[in-house]
Amino acid sequence: MPKTSFTLAKLAPFFAAALVLSACSKKPEEQAPAATTAAAATAVAVADAPVVFAAQAPIAVTLNLLQADGKSGRQSPIHNNYRPQVRFPLAAEEPTCTVQLPAESPSLEPGQSSAATLSCDAEIKVERSQPSFAMFEGGKQVGLGTVTLR
Repeated sequence: MPKTSFTLAKLAPFFAAALVLSACSKKPEEQAPAATTAAAATAVAVADAPVVFAAQAPIAVTLNLLQADGKSGRQSPIHNNYRPQVRFPLAAEEPTCTVQLPAESPSLEPGQSSAATLSCDAEIKVERSQPSFAMFEGGKQVGLGTVTLR
């Protein structure tokens, strides 16, 4: 009778088949929901991930222009194409952003709030849990805002 040599390479298909069969024979509650767990982790990671706006991309915001009090605020209104420096919590820099106000309200008085659109000269990352920002002019804070995230 000839000797048969069993090598790992010859046995690999049998081990693979046994592994597949053993996984299929488990009851649903015994099987690890690997795909579901991975999908849930990805969904949580995406939900917690900052929203990134490319440079010059329109960013929907609500602005609140501060009234002058000596250390902060403005005395005069702002109009379309106003260009303050904007400080976002995740940003390393303060990009300059262009403000576009709604057509029906082309100016914003100190002490008032309005919907607006920002267009910044650098990429912006906005944290979903903290979508607020501050506006500065010459180092002086002149306004506050909140990014409208969907």
